[in-house]
Amino acid sequence: MSSQSAATAAEGRPRRPRLSRRQREYGFDVSDQKFSDPRYWMGDDIASFLLLEELNPGDPGELSGAKLVLCGDLGEEDSAVLAEVADHHRIGFLPGVTAKELAQLTLQGIHDPDTVLEAKLGDAEDMSCVRFKGCVLHFEGGPTPSLTLYLGEHCFGIARGSDLIEFLNRVLRRTGGTLDVEASLPNVVCISKGRRQPVAAAPPAEGGKQ
Repeated sequence: MSSQSAATAAEGRPRRPRLSRRQREYGFDVSDQKFSDPRYWMGDDIASFLLLEELNPGDPGELSGAKLVLCGDLGEEDSAVLAEVADHHRIGFLPGVTAKELAQLTLQGIHDPDTVLEAKLGDAEDMSCVRFKGCVLHFEGGPTPSLTLYLGEHCFGIARGSDLIEFLNRVLRRTGGTLDVEASLPNVVCISKGRRQPVAAAPPAEGGKQ
């Protein structure tokens, strides 16, 4: 291809915005409409994050500031959803395959009150404290769908409404999922025993360091 042809082809493609160092390190908040264009968050290793609402916030500390972070490269094999609290303290993750499955199932039943799902988070390699192992993401469909991060009965935070739907759609796109096919259920569990009542209780007693 001649240099003139290459230049013409380049002009026809959307140009990816220049990202700051902070944007590359921390990613983009899904609630920030200035960065809703997929050119910002569909690049390899560019993260999107969803801040979770604390139901009974206390003083800022190690259990504050929970969020879900969509990161990694494009495709289900190279992407993941991380659960973090405080300042990048990772307490679990969903591999891309499970994240895609969860996004498919939740979006298919987003407004159905009978859709109640849970996905267990894997243990992040850099977890420093064993008391945070065993977290789950709990989804409930309905007029106001919600996704809650739990450890036992302790609620780290909850996401609802349009920001949740935007995050799930980003997960679906980044992992290569589609709503046109029926998702399998090897990793996400359908719950029929009823809905949880989030309780912002004290977390389990410290179990020591790994």
